[in-house]
Amino acid sequence: MYLPSFIYLLPFINLIFPALSAVNVQDVHRRFEYKFSFKGPNLILKDNKIPFWTHGGHAIPTSESIRVAPSLRSQRGFVWNKNPYNISAWWEVELAFRVSGRGRIGADGLALWYTASPGTEGPVFGSSDKWRGLAVFMDSYDNDRRGNNPSILAIVNDGTRLYDSATDGSASLTGGPCTVDYRNKPYPVKLRVEYLDNFLSVWSHNGLSDGPPHWELCFRVKEVQLPSDGYFGISAATGGLADDHDVFSFLTTSLIKSADYKPPNKGSEDITEREEKKYQEEFEGYQEKLQKQKDEFREKNPERFREDEGEFEDRTERQLGQIFNGQSRLFGSISEVGEKLDAIRGQQARLLEVSGGVSGIQRHEVEAVLRNQNDLVQWVKEIRSVVLDVQTKSNNIRDVQQRSVTERPASGTAPDAELRDWISQLRQEVSRLVNKPAPRCPVSDPPDCLSQFYFILFIVLQLSGFIAFYVYKTSKDISNKKFF
Repeated sequence: MYLPSFIYLLPFINLIFPALSAVNVQDVHRRFEYKFSFKGPNLILKDNKIPFWTHGGHAIPTSESIRVAPSLRSQRGFVWNKNPYNISAWWEVELAFRVSGRGRIGADGLALWYTASPGTEGPVFGSSDKWRGLAVFMDSYDNDRRGNNPSILAIVNDGTRLYDSATDGSASLTGGPCTVDYRNKPYPVKLRVEYLDNFLSVWSHNGLSDGPPHWELCFRVKEVQLPSDGYFGISAATGGLADDHDVFSFLTTSLIKSADYKPPNKGSEDITEREEKKYQEEFEGYQEKLQKQKDEFREKNPERFREDEGEFEDRTERQLGQIFNGQSRLFGSISEVGEKLDAIRGQQARLLEVSGGVSGIQRHEVEAVLRNQNDLVQWVKEIRSVVLDVQTKSNNIRDVQQRSVTERPASGTAPDAELRDWISQLRQEVSRLVNKPAPRCPVSDPPDCLSQFYFILFIVLQLSGFIAFYVYKTSKDISNKKFF
């Protein structure tokens, strides 16, 4: 029942507020004005200056933001644009800022300005009094004890009135105050000020999220007269209490009604092309200058300059590294095999002493010999697997080198030929280790030589038989002693 009644009232609302409807629906052409804006990162130049802007007082510009007033007592700072805004009569400014402090209450606040002339350091939020134009204040301290701070308010001054800080400017308010808690937020708070068709509108974003801003209307005032060709600026100040006042971006957009908008003509396009060519030449000049400085640094500091060493590796370098790692593992395995063989030789020497009638051998020592033999067999298997891996990597590198030789011109093949020869030698050595051919005996004579494998096998079998015989004899003697 209530919904249809509300719909019927919409035409009457439009009749009562025709100006608001006109402002909301009229079509305008929007264009970003970079000469009246700034935004991090790379906000400042090498000389700590902001392009198209000037700063003073206690303002500290950095690469990411501008600390207009630090959290110290009685600090004032300001930032003003160097050129007047004369592009159009209407504009929009989006300000991203953060006010943070340790105390529950902060002071004094931040101000956004659009005045007929740039301000200087003064008592009104860090700027001079009796300004002519618009001031939007983010007032943090409650001077009038009304409990409505932090707040956002706007004052339009004709250049004759003084700002009364004791009453928070309540006697000369143009719009507001709008109570917004913008202190100590996790993300930057955003303020949007629009001046269109003599309507002044102010929106705010609470800074509780980092996504697209959710604008909330603070106030809208009609019949606001601002000077043409004004200057944009920001300022901040602290008093007995202190907050950090940081500004991250100041984005200015010109608003031109569609009826008044004129697209650029042919002449302006020619000028734009000339400017583009000029900027391209400047860019190339900067690139040459940078390369020259890099070369000079390389000549003066050869020990600190590395030609992309270790940053990137191609497929060949990676496989070569794997081969070197495999060789290291092979060397370590061979060393461990040598230690095992030394242990076996020690055990054999002890067995020979036993067979010569020195001292008896214990069973746990025989088991230790058997374990060492098993370990030896296991290590031999691991060595074989490592050698096979090395051979596979060598084959892959040979294939890569063959493909690169077919693709590269003949003028640069000297290093590649040397690398191929080295890899071929490595492959031959690896193949020799893998195959391990036994020396052949003469055909005419009876075979009187053995390979290393058969020799080790013969030793192992002989040792096993000797150990079995010794165990059998020991058990036989023990059983015979039982009868005595």
